[in-house]
Amino acid sequence: MKIALAQIQPHQGNISQNSHIHQKFIRLSIIQKVDLIAFPELSLTGYEPKLAHQLSQDIESNIFDIFEQMSHQYSITITLGCPLKIPENPTKPQIGMLIFQPDKARKSYAKQILHSDEIPYFVAGKTSTYFFVQTQKITPAICYESLIQKHAQNAFENGTRIYLASVAKSENGLQKAMQHYSKIAQKYKFMVVMVNNVGHCSDFKSAGKTAIWDQTGNLITQLHNTEELLIFDTQTRKTLIKTR
Repeated sequence: MKIALAQIQPHQGNISQNSHIHQKFIRLSIIQKVDLIAFPELSLTGYEPKLAHQLSQDIESNIFDIFEQMSHQYSITITLGCPLKIPENPTKPQIGMLIFQPDKARKSYAKQILHSDEIPYFVAGKTSTYFFVQTQKITPAICYESLIQKHAQNAFENGTRIYLASVAKSENGLQKAMQHYSKIAQKYKFMVVMVNNVGHCSDFKSAGKTAIWDQTGNLITQLHNTEELLIFDTQTRKTLIKTR
């Protein structure tokens, strides 16, 4: 199985421009016959909590159509981030992850455990989700909640083989996160893949360093802090790094 992690630099609140960036990285992944490509937290808008309400989208919005089409046409699973509207709260969206899979209806996951700074702008999701790529069961986690032991434990108890952390983290935030990801990979015997963005995020600078840990907790591959695509083959354990 080939996994691609797209370490992008989103443009603040510019969905159209960010969509084109996503499409370029997806096309690079298709050329490399990737099975799954994952993007960082709120990748389609940038991590901008104060703008989230005005940027939020319905899951059936036509801005997602191109990703659904690419998934179906090229047999690739795509996960990306966007604030999602919910009927029960018209003023606060959820921190959403859209999941597009070949020959399946689009679905979403919403961040269940919010950081205190996010509570004024977002509503927490209520349910966990997972999806399969080939025979691998994958559980998504979005940034802060990926540092909560209970979230990883629930994923383990549900038979997860790959724990997918989609984040927007600064240099300081990454230091703590990387130690945690190594520990849970070793404890729960699953692979942890973390995809971060680079550049401006709200009131901090995101530091990149997208990485993968194997089932023993070893860091097996990592990017630096520039906009790049990491492709990892879980069978051969080979890494390919591409720039767009």
